[in-house]
Amino acid sequence: MWHDTDMAEPEYLTPEEVAGKLRIHERTVRRLLADGKLPGQRIGAKKWRVSADALKAYMEGGQKPAAKV
Repeated sequence: MWHDTDMAEPEYLTPEEVAGKLRIHERTVRRLLADGKLPGQRIGAKKWRVSADALKAYMEGGQKPAAKV
């Protein structure tokens, strides 16, 4: 079995967790996601996940993180 210990799994947060970190209402997080101001991944029809990298970039200036090649 092959394991790459140098590659860490990216951390994903729920809108509720993001709201707690930003100290804003969860509804505000969902609006930011829907408006594209906070990048996230839609899972199914209603669920969202935000990568820790995207949240960090947003908190540091509202910028979307650069796409990884």
